[in-house]
Amino acid sequence: MSFIAHPDDNGIEWLGEPAIPWLDRYVDGFTGLEVWNYMSRFKDYLPDRRTGIRNVFRPDDVVTGPSPVTLALWDELLEMGLQVVGIGCADATLRPLPASAAPAATTKSRRERRWSRMGVSTG
Repeated sequence: MSFIAHPDDNGIEWLGEPAIPWLDRYVDGFTGLEVWNYMSRFKDYLPDRRTGIRNVFRPDDVVTGPSPVTLALWDELLEMGLQVVGIGCADATLRPLPASAAPAATTKSRRERRWSRMGVSTG
C-alpha cells in the first residue's frame, strides 16, 4: 500500500522552505493520493511574514479544504480509469523506524490500554 504524499506542495520563499511536490507523474501502482495535506495547504497561506504570522493564529479560518489543483489531479486520475483512494491528513510522509522502535508482539494497543484503565477485560 502506498500513497502519493503532498502532490502539489508549494514552498515558502521568505522562510527558505522548499517546495516538495510529487514530481514523477508517470509512476504507477500506488494505492492513493493525499488529496488534502493540511500542512502543505497551510503553506499556501503564508505568502509573506506579516500574513504568515497573522494566519498562524487562525489556521482554521484560512485552511478550509483541499487545494483545487490537487482535486483536479485526483479527478484526472479517476477519469483515466485508475482506482485511486483519496486521503486527507496532517502529512502522509512516513519515515521508516528502526527495528528497535517497533513494539513487541505482546504490547497492548492504545485501545486495549484505555479499556484496561476503565476496568474492561480485553481477553
